[in-house]
Amino acid sequence: MKTYSEQARDIRAKLTTKIARKRRNILAATSMCCCLVLILGLVLFVPYNHNYINVTKYAFNEYYPLIKTLNKMKNDSAVKYSNFDRWFGNKLIDLDGMNWAGSSGTQFDGTIYQDKFSDSFQIFESTGSSQSAPLGSYGSSSYEEITDNQVQGVTEADRIKRSDKYIYYLRNDTLFIYSIDGEHSQALNSYTLAPDDGFQITPYGNSLEMYLSEDCTTVTIIAACSKEWKTYTYIVSLDVSEPMVIRLNSQMYITGNCLSSRLIDGNLYIFSRWYCDPFPDYSDSSTFLPQYGTADQMECIPMDNIIIPENPTSTLYTVVSKLDQKTLAAEDTAALLSYASTVYVSDRNIFLTRVFSNKQNAWNHTLYQDRTEICQIGYTGDGLEYKGSFCVDGTVNNQYSMDEYDGILRIITTTESYTRNEQKYGSNTLITTDNSTTNASLFCIDLSDHSVRASVENFAPEGESARSARFDGECAYVCTSVVLMDPVFFFDLSDLDHITYKDTGTIDGYSMSLIDFADGFLMGIGYGESFNTLKIEIYREGDNSVESHCKYEKNNVLFSSEYKSYYIDRENQMIGLGLTMYGTGAASVYTLLHFDGYALTELIQVPMEGNNTNKRAVYIDGYLYVFGDTFTVEKVG
Repeated sequence: MKTYSEQARDIRAKLTTKIARKRRNILAATSMCCCLVLILGLVLFVPYNHNYINVTKYAFNEYYPLIKTLNKMKNDSAVKYSNFDRWFGNKLIDLDGMNWAGSSGTQFDGTIYQDKFSDSFQIFESTGSSQSAPLGSYGSSSYEEITDNQVQGVTEADRIKRSDKYIYYLRNDTLFIYSIDGEHSQALNSYTLAPDDGFQITPYGNSLEMYLSEDCTTVTIIAACSKEWKTYTYIVSLDVSEPMVIRLNSQMYITGNCLSSRLIDGNLYIFSRWYCDPFPDYSDSSTFLPQYGTADQMECIPMDNIIIPENPTSTLYTVVSKLDQKTLAAEDTAALLSYASTVYVSDRNIFLTRVFSNKQNAWNHTLYQDRTEICQIGYTGDGLEYKGSFCVDGTVNNQYSMDEYDGILRIITTTESYTRNEQKYGSNTLITTDNSTTNASLFCIDLSDHSVRASVENFAPEGESARSARFDGECAYVCTSVVLMDPVFFFDLSDLDHITYKDTGTIDGYSMSLIDFADGFLMGIGYGESFNTLKIEIYREGDNSVESHCKYEKNNVLFSSEYKSYYIDRENQMIGLGLTMYGTGAASVYTLLHFDGYALTELIQVPMEGNNTNKRAVYIDGYLYVFGDTFTVEKVG
């Protein structure tokens, strides 16, 4: 029989053997996991250049010139990818349809664009009587324009439209039709968007706007939607000839997200952006071509309709689609293989802008200068016609910074350049960036040959940027700013050989929008002495300068910078907008102001919840009809 010491020794030996066996198992499992992780990393994440593929087998494909261009750009970009990108990259798409895992999104001009979510909406409430208008008593209606369109005859989409009998308003993804009956006005009917199975409405960006046809029988709605992580522009045509019975005419889809749109002579022009698949399969045209059509039958844009710039810089398309407003039949398409940020449409041409940096190398530094390429597409003939591109120094703020007049395109830009210095210290390189000051310039381009007909460069104080602009015939107004100090400039463009200008001098704040408001008066909407101060200022042209005539200021408020959210009534000299006040007396309201030639005074302030960008109002026969999260009517005066 073993002694106690021998028994204890045997037990310790068994425990030691068991622990050692467990440690060996754990070590083996850990080693195996590390090997698997290493192998998985090699398979998934070790970069390789997938771009170098032989495309000569597509030589007889009608899109072969495009395929060669796309493949060359991918080869030249020398971007390294992994199998993770290949397998999962097309699932990592942000709200604007950009693919961050592949070449889409981040390589285009070095700029990231992101749309914002709008606030959620509440159920609407009608006001006044609950009696409904009897069926069959509607008759024909006449169109009444309330959107302040930039160009006469070129209608822009909005959340609100009206006839002489009804007001049409888009709240979230639902169209509401209201009667115009003062205090007895009410909602007559509504229609909620219902895309095909698999598609979902995505409420962001220019995702909810509409048009009303000239005969007031058709409402066309433009929305953003998605399917299987892909972004589409969703277009719906509704028959509203009988407001109590809204019928679906037709609906269609365009791949990509909507940039802007216009309605001209019954034709709907949709401007959209579509990103080429980062790993296109050139035997599958849907991976490298934008498409349009119905949910069950999408068509690719023909090769003859694709514009390839001389030196393309991105595998992204800006697509122009011409549709019949009522049937949504595609009448023509054009796709520019380039990124476009701003769209301006004149009475005969479409202008698309693209910003890029011009680089010049010197001995120990590189000079970078921002420039804008402008693509001109004519639309007044049988179809869309590409008329070439040209470049100007600087960047264009928005559509109101461009204007076509008598064959001349006038453009206001913010010019900026900076240097990048490189100093060698042995095997190390020190890189520093020196920012130069900004300024503002005016360019007049002769559209017959795209030459610079006239220009006024760097007309603002050093360091200023062009914040807003407005062209009015042979005049132009420009507000520039550095932080919160702004001059407003008046240009006389009647003689391009002798352009003259004058300004207000430096005053507090700056205007984000300039409006040719009343005879001889200019209105600016923007910030006052601080970013929480609304300033609406009236200017007039003096003998030697532009003078501030009067202003309205409101402290501790938030307001929209979206031009379409302002109600502009030149006939009655009224301006309305939504405000969110904070601090003492916090409230969300809609404010209507009146200009009597001497001062801006507040006529009425109506409580209205909702995103200020989406609030709308219209003044009709002594009543203000206000729309936001709810609907209300208030008597004015």
